[in-house]
Amino acid sequence: MKPSLITLAIISLLLASTLPVPAIQTEPSIRLPDELVTMNAVYAAQSYFAITLSDVPTGYDITNGTYPGWCVQKTIHMTQHVNHTVLMYSSYDPSLPPTFQFEDWDKINYILNHKAGSRDSIQNAIWYYTDNILISTDKNATIMVNNAEQNGTGFIPQPGERCALPLQGVPTIQLSFIEFILPLPSILEGLVWYDTTTDGQQNDTEPGIPDIMVPLYNTDNRLIKTTTTNTQGYYSFTNITPAEYYL
Repeated sequence: MKPSLITLAIISLLLASTLPVPAIQTEPSIRLPDELVTMNAVYAAQSYFAITLSDVPTGYDITNGTYPGWCVQKTIHMTQHVNHTVLMYSSYDPSLPPTFQFEDWDKINYILNHKAGSRDSIQNAIWYYTDNILISTDKNATIMVNNAEQNGTGFIPQPGERCALPLQGVPTIQLSFIEFILPLPSILEGLVWYDTTTDGQQNDTEPGIPDIMVPLYNTDNRLIKTTTTNTQGYYSFTNITPAEYYL
Protein backbone atom coordinates (compact mmCIF):
# COMPACT_ATOMS: atom_id res chain seq x y z
CA MET A 1 0.00 0.00 0.00
CA LYS A 2 1.41 3.34 -1.03
CA PRO A 3 1.55 6.01 1.66
CA SER A 4 -0.87 8.83 0.90
CA LEU A 5 0.53 12.31 0.41
CA ILE A 6 -0.88 14.78 2.89
CA THR A 7 -0.16 18.46 2.31
CA LEU A 8 -0.74 21.30 4.71
CA ALA A 9 -2.70 24.14 3.13
CA ILE A 10 -3.15 27.65 4.38
CA ILE A 11 -5.65 30.11 2.98
CA SER A 12 -5.92 33.68 4.18
CA LEU A 13 -7.96 36.78 3.52
CA LEU A 14 -7.32 40.41 4.43
CA LEU A 15 -10.49 42.09 5.60
CA ALA A 16 -11.23 45.65 6.71
CA SER A 17 -11.72 45.76 10.44
CA THR A 18 -15.02 46.84 11.93
CA LEU A 19 -13.63 47.12 15.43
CA PRO A 20 -15.03 50.12 17.35
CA VAL A 21 -12.75 52.89 18.55
CA PRO A 22 -11.57 51.83 22.00
CA ALA A 23 -12.87 53.71 25.00
CA ILE A 24 -9.32 54.31 26.24
CA GLN A 25 -7.31 56.13 23.60
CA THR A 26 -3.68 55.21 23.20
CA GLU A 27 -0.95 57.17 21.50
CA PRO A 28 -0.66 56.23 17.83
CA SER A 29 1.93 53.61 16.96
CA ILE A 30 3.27 54.54 13.52
CA ARG A 31 5.93 52.52 11.75
CA LEU A 32 8.42 55.10 10.44
CA PRO A 33 11.89 54.50 8.99
CA ASP A 34 14.87 55.37 11.16
CA GLU A 35 16.99 56.35 8.17
CA LEU A 36 17.00 59.54 6.11
CA VAL A 37 14.40 59.97 3.38
CA THR A 38 14.06 62.63 0.70
CA MET A 39 11.50 65.44 0.71
CA ASN A 40 10.66 68.18 -1.77
CA ALA A 41 8.33 71.03 -0.76
CA VAL A 42 6.30 73.50 -2.82
CA TYR A 43 3.56 75.93 -1.83
CA ALA A 44 0.05 74.49 -2.14
CA ALA A 45 -3.54 75.71 -2.30
CA GLN A 46 -5.15 73.56 0.42
CA SER A 47 -2.14 73.32 2.75
CA TYR A 48 0.90 75.51 3.30
CA PHE A 49 3.13 73.01 1.49
CA ALA A 50 2.69 70.01 -0.72
CA ILE A 51 5.53 67.80 0.48
CA THR A 52 6.64 64.91 -1.68
CA LEU A 53 8.51 62.07 0.01
CA SER A 54 10.77 59.66 -1.84
CA ASP A 55 13.38 57.02 -0.95
CA VAL A 56 11.04 55.67 1.75
CA PRO A 57 11.82 51.96 2.25
CA THR A 58 9.02 49.43 2.02
CA GLY A 59 7.50 47.85 5.09
CA TYR A 60 6.47 51.06 6.88
CA ASP A 61 3.16 52.84 7.38
CA ILE A 62 4.43 55.90 5.50
CA THR A 63 5.10 55.50 1.78
CA ASN A 64 6.48 57.52 -1.10
CA GLY A 65 3.99 60.17 -2.21
CA THR A 66 2.77 63.73 -1.72
CA TYR A 67 1.29 64.86 1.61
CA PRO A 68 -0.22 68.10 2.97
CA GLY A 69 2.54 69.95 4.81
CA TRP A 70 2.63 72.81 7.30
CA CYS A 71 5.24 75.29 8.46
CA VAL A 72 6.52 75.44 12.05
CA GLN A 73 8.79 78.51 11.79
CA LYS A 74 7.06 81.58 10.33
CA THR A 75 10.21 83.69 9.93
CA ILE A 76 12.33 81.04 8.20
CA HIS A 77 11.73 80.07 4.59
CA MET A 78 11.92 76.66 2.95
CA THR A 79 13.96 76.32 -0.23
CA GLN A 80 11.41 74.91 -2.63
CA HIS A 81 11.72 72.58 -5.64
CA VAL A 82 14.91 71.22 -4.06
CA ASN A 83 15.46 67.81 -2.51
CA HIS A 84 16.18 67.78 1.22
CA THR A 85 17.09 64.80 3.39
CA VAL A 86 14.99 64.46 6.54
CA LEU A 87 14.24 62.21 9.48
CA MET A 88 10.58 61.55 10.26
CA TYR A 89 8.99 61.40 13.70
CA SER A 90 5.57 61.01 15.22
CA SER A 91 4.46 64.15 17.04
CA TYR A 92 3.76 61.82 20.00
CA ASP A 93 7.29 60.38 19.98
CA PRO A 94 8.96 61.04 23.36
CA SER A 95 12.29 61.14 21.49
CA LEU A 96 11.35 64.13 19.34
CA PRO A 97 14.32 66.43 18.62
CA PRO A 98 14.45 69.40 21.03
CA THR A 99 13.41 71.80 18.26
CA PHE A 100 10.08 69.96 18.00
CA GLN A 101 9.37 69.44 21.68
CA PHE A 102 6.38 71.74 21.97
CA GLU A 103 3.85 71.23 24.69
CA ASP A 104 0.95 71.68 22.28
CA TRP A 105 1.15 68.88 19.70
CA ASP A 106 -2.14 67.59 21.06
CA LYS A 107 -3.83 70.88 20.16
CA ILE A 108 -2.10 71.11 16.77
CA ASN A 109 -3.34 67.60 15.99
CA TYR A 110 -6.81 68.63 17.15
CA ILE A 111 -6.71 71.54 14.68
CA LEU A 112 -5.62 69.23 11.84
CA ASN A 113 -8.76 67.18 12.49
CA HIS A 114 -11.10 70.15 13.02
CA LYS A 115 -10.12 72.66 10.33
CA ALA A 116 -12.03 75.83 9.54
CA GLY A 117 -11.48 78.36 6.80
CA SER A 118 -8.62 78.76 4.36
CA ARG A 119 -5.15 77.27 4.36
CA ASP A 120 -3.85 80.63 5.65
CA SER A 121 -6.16 80.47 8.67
CA ILE A 122 -5.11 76.89 9.41
CA GLN A 123 -1.46 77.87 9.15
CA ASN A 124 -2.00 80.87 11.43
CA ALA A 125 -3.64 78.64 14.04
CA ILE A 126 -0.60 76.34 13.89
CA TRP A 127 1.80 79.29 14.17
CA TYR A 128 -0.14 80.46 17.23
CA TYR A 129 1.21 77.38 19.00
CA THR A 130 4.63 77.11 17.36
CA ASP A 131 5.58 80.79 16.99
CA ASN A 132 3.19 82.55 19.40
CA ILE A 133 1.80 84.83 16.67
CA LEU A 134 -1.24 87.08 17.14
CA ILE A 135 -4.38 85.79 15.43
CA SER A 136 -7.03 88.25 16.66
CA THR A 137 -7.62 89.56 13.12
CA ASP A 138 -8.12 86.05 11.68
CA LYS A 139 -11.63 84.92 12.63
CA ASN A 140 -11.28 81.30 11.56
CA ALA A 141 -7.85 80.89 13.16
CA THR A 142 -9.30 82.29 16.38
CA ILE A 143 -12.20 79.81 16.21
CA MET A 144 -9.83 76.88 15.69
CA VAL A 145 -7.54 77.92 18.54
CA ASN A 146 -10.47 78.49 20.91
CA ASN A 147 -11.86 75.05 20.05
CA ALA A 148 -8.43 73.49 20.55
CA GLU A 149 -8.06 75.20 23.92
CA GLN A 150 -11.47 73.90 25.01
CA ASN A 151 -11.30 70.39 23.54
CA GLY A 152 -7.76 69.64 22.40
CA THR A 153 -5.90 69.04 25.64
CA GLY A 154 -4.73 65.43 25.57
CA PHE A 155 -6.17 64.87 22.09
CA ILE A 156 -4.88 61.69 20.44
CA PRO A 157 -5.83 60.97 16.82
CA GLN A 158 -7.30 57.53 16.19
CA PRO A 159 -7.23 55.34 13.06
CA GLY A 160 -8.67 57.27 10.13
CA GLU A 161 -7.72 60.65 11.65
CA ARG A 162 -4.83 62.98 10.84
CA CYS A 163 -1.57 62.95 12.77
CA ALA A 164 1.32 65.42 12.45
CA LEU A 165 4.67 63.87 11.50
CA PRO A 166 7.53 66.35 12.08
CA LEU A 167 10.37 66.41 9.53
CA GLN A 168 13.88 67.13 10.82
CA GLY A 169 16.22 68.31 8.07
CA VAL A 170 19.75 66.90 7.90
CA PRO A 171 21.38 69.37 7.43
CA THR A 172 19.01 71.82 9.14
CA ILE A 173 16.15 73.33 7.14
CA GLN A 174 12.95 75.16 8.08
CA LEU A 175 10.97 73.02 10.52
CA SER A 176 7.85 71.52 9.00
CA PHE A 177 5.52 68.57 9.34
CA ILE A 178 3.19 66.54 7.17
CA GLU A 179 -0.35 65.33 7.78
CA PHE A 180 -0.59 61.55 7.85
CA ILE A 181 -3.91 59.70 8.03
CA LEU A 182 -3.54 56.89 10.53
CA PRO A 183 -4.38 53.60 8.82
CA LEU A 184 -7.43 51.63 9.85
CA PRO A 185 -6.58 48.33 11.52
CA SER A 186 -7.31 45.16 9.57
CA ILE A 187 -7.82 41.47 10.19
CA LEU A 188 -5.84 38.74 8.46
CA GLU A 189 -7.50 35.40 8.92
CA GLY A 190 -7.53 31.97 7.37
CA LEU A 191 -7.57 28.21 7.81
CA VAL A 192 -4.95 25.47 8.08
CA TRP A 193 -6.20 22.06 6.87
CA TYR A 194 -5.06 18.68 5.56
CA ASP A 195 -5.21 18.99 1.77
CA THR A 196 -5.49 15.24 1.07
CA THR A 197 -6.49 15.87 -2.55
CA THR A 198 -3.58 18.31 -3.11
CA ASP A 199 -5.84 20.66 -5.07
CA GLY A 200 -5.56 23.71 -2.80
CA GLN A 201 -9.30 23.63 -2.10
CA GLN A 202 -10.83 22.50 1.18
CA ASN A 203 -13.72 20.05 1.06
CA ASP A 204 -15.88 18.39 3.70
CA THR A 205 -13.50 15.46 4.16
CA GLU A 206 -10.45 17.64 4.84
CA PRO A 207 -10.48 18.79 8.48
CA GLY A 208 -8.81 21.86 9.91
CA ILE A 209 -5.73 21.34 12.07
CA PRO A 210 -5.61 22.75 15.61
CA ASP A 211 -2.58 24.09 17.48
CA ILE A 212 -0.51 25.00 14.40
CA MET A 213 1.72 28.05 14.87
CA VAL A 214 1.26 30.56 12.02
CA PRO A 215 3.91 33.29 11.57
CA LEU A 216 3.21 36.58 9.79
CA TYR A 217 6.03 38.34 7.90
CA ASN A 218 6.23 41.62 6.01
CA THR A 219 7.88 42.02 2.62
CA ASP A 220 11.23 42.73 4.31
CA ASN A 221 11.12 39.24 5.84
CA ARG A 222 10.58 40.72 9.30
CA LEU A 223 8.45 38.68 11.69
CA ILE A 224 5.42 40.79 12.66
CA LYS A 225 3.33 38.42 14.78
CA THR A 226 2.63 34.77 15.45
CA THR A 227 -0.61 33.06 16.35
CA THR A 228 -1.95 29.51 16.77
CA THR A 229 -4.90 27.85 15.03
CA ASN A 230 -7.98 27.12 17.11
CA THR A 231 -9.69 23.74 17.53
CA GLN A 232 -11.13 23.98 13.99
CA GLY A 233 -7.89 25.09 12.33
CA TYR A 234 -8.76 28.78 11.99
CA TYR A 235 -6.30 31.57 12.81
CA SER A 236 -6.62 35.35 12.98
CA PHE A 237 -4.27 38.34 13.21
CA THR A 238 -6.09 41.44 14.45
CA ASN A 239 -5.20 45.14 14.51
CA ILE A 240 -2.57 44.92 11.78
CA THR A 241 -1.80 47.78 9.42
CA PRO A 242 -2.97 47.23 5.81
CA ALA A 243 0.12 46.20 3.84
CA GLU A 244 1.64 43.26 2.00
CA TYR A 245 2.34 40.21 4.16
CA TYR A 246 3.12 36.56 3.75
CA LEU A 247 2.78 33.53 6.02
